[in-house]
Amino acid sequence: KNCSKPTAKIVIINGFLTGYGDNLVGGSIFGVLVDFLNSRFSEVQIDVFISANAEKSHDVLSRIPGINTVKVLPASVETLIEYDFFFDLTGMVGKMPHQPIQDSFLEQFGIDPASISPKNKRNTIEFEDDSYVDFILDQCKTGSNPLLLVQHRSSFPTRSIPDDKAVELVQAIIDKTGYNVITLYNLPIKHERFFPLTRLYKDFNRFASLIKKVDFLLSVDTSAYHLADIYNTKTLALFSTINPTNRISYYPTVVGLLIPEAEQSPIYGMNKGTKKEHFGEAERLWNGLNTDMVIRLINNTSV
Repeated sequence: KNCSKPTAKIVIINGFLTGYGDNLVGGSIFGVLVDFLNSRFSEVQIDVFISANAEKSHDVLSRIPGINTVKVLPASVETLIEYDFFFDLTGMVGKMPHQPIQDSFLEQFGIDPASISPKNKRNTIEFEDDSYVDFILDQCKTGSNPLLLVQHRSSFPTRSIPDDKAVELVQAIIDKTGYNVITLYNLPIKHERFFPLTRLYKDFNRFASLIKKVDFLLSVDTSAYHLADIYNTKTLALFSTINPTNRISYYPTVVGLLIPEAEQSPIYGMNKGTKKEHFGEAERLWNGLNTDMVIRLINNTSV
């Protein structure tokens, strides 16, 4: 309504979904929408409504230019009729994208993805530098060895590397590359070039600062590689449930690997597996990952 008004009051419902990674991508693509709206209205006010289980989204949404306020659903009819236009992203919640997720967000905003250049589909949300991260990383440096962060866990078990396999991967990185290895979790490894930084685990801003400052990231399908795109951190991202092209197509410093047999697996295409058999199948797939192939990709991507 009120399409002829010079100003626009807009609401985005279920804004940028619920996960940190989705928030980073959707919040960055939101900038394309803001530019479009600013070219057509003299003044634009945009509010975002999020679901009650997306409270952690405030960590990211509070950093996005162009958002007026963030509110929690449900919203009353009296509240909603105050807006001129709305975008409802509910249809994306819990769904696996059939195309690059950036293009899915653009389509939800009514923008032709082909009209937007790849460089404008990259992540742009900035986080503050954290001097504590600098202090901790200084303690992880031995000689001139670069630093590699291993993020082997996701919020979804089907996307997470089992700890035993993660130990195998970390040990191989130490033995076969020149990296010192950092993780955010305790793993049963004793080595002068291995550093579990559990103190940085729960602070997302520090997590972002860490990814900015390391030399290389090895990650599963989680928010880490979306942050790596912001800072041009060289990354190898490992996927078990989705084609990497639907996640990283516009990330020039991120290489994706779909683990062997994943496409033939019953968990492929699942946003999150919740049953015991899903977890067992994921563990089988991850244990079949060839460690030497991962090492080759790390060394090739590092060049």
